[in-house]
Amino acid sequence: MNTFPAGPIGVMFFFCLSGYLVARSWANDPHLVRFSYRRALRIFPAVIVCTLLTIAIMGVFFSDISLGAFLQHKVTRSFLSNCILYIKFYLPGAFQNNPYLGTVNGSLWTLPVKLVAT
Repeated sequence: MNTFPAGPIGVMFFFCLSGYLVARSWANDPHLVRFSYRRALRIFPAVIVCTLLTIAIMGVFFSDISLGAFLQHKVTRSFLSNCILYIKFYLPGAFQNNPYLGTVNGSLWTLPVKLVAT
């Protein structure tokens, strides 16, 4: 039985729609500084909140290590680099039984690609 590759098609659709919306934003006001400023205001506040909430939720509910050890771990601190789009996927003690050991929010890889591609 053939299966429909929904994941890759979903990613292509996401990038296509995103590209259309970014191009439309540029067409509405083709000024590089204003365009870049608006892009940063759309991306960075959400990434910062997402990163901090991910650390808080993973540390409290999904980590196999104590909260204190989790918060003091160098890998947890390095996860904060997601705030500047230097993407890290791992948090200590989180999702230790998953196929991708410790991987948290793997979809973040798309943000630097989207930022550079626009």
